[in-house]
Amino acid sequence: MNCEDISILSKGFSNSNLRHVDFSRNNLGQEGMDDICEIIGSNKMLEKIKLQHNNFFSLSMSKLCDVLVKNLGIRYIDISKNNICQQGLQVFIDAFDNSKLKGLHVFNCRSNNIGDLKAEEIAKLVTKSRLRNLDL
Repeated sequence: MNCEDISILSKGFSNSNLRHVDFSRNNLGQEGMDDICEIIGSNKMLEKIKLQHNNFFSLSMSKLCDVLVKNLGIRYIDISKNNICQQGLQVFIDAFDNSKLKGLHVFNCRSNNIGDLKAEEIAKLVTKSRLRNLDL
C-alpha cells in the first residue's frame, strides 16, 4: 500500500464503524501520516491502531499526537519499528500527559531509536494508571 492508496481509503473510512486498522509494513513515511490522522480523527469508534514499520519520524508523532488527544476511543497503539527517536517519544509522552486518553493499553516503541531516554520520562508513562502495558 502506498500513500495514494491511504489517501483514497481515508475518504472511504470517514465516520465508519471501524474499530481496528492495521497499516503496518507499508513504509508510508511522513506523507502518509496526514491521511492516517484523517482516518483516526474521523472515526470515533476506532480503538486499535497498528503502525509498525512505516518509517515514521518525530514529525509524524507530532501529527499523530494532535489527533490522538481528540479521539478518546483509542485503546491500543503500536508504533514499533519506526524511527521516532527521543524527540518523537517526548511528543508522545507530552500528549499522553496532557490529554484525556483512556485505556491506552500498549505503547510499543521497540526499534524506534529512542537512545538514552531518561528514567523519569519512562516513569511518566508507567505511573499513569490507565497505561497497562509498556513495551520498550
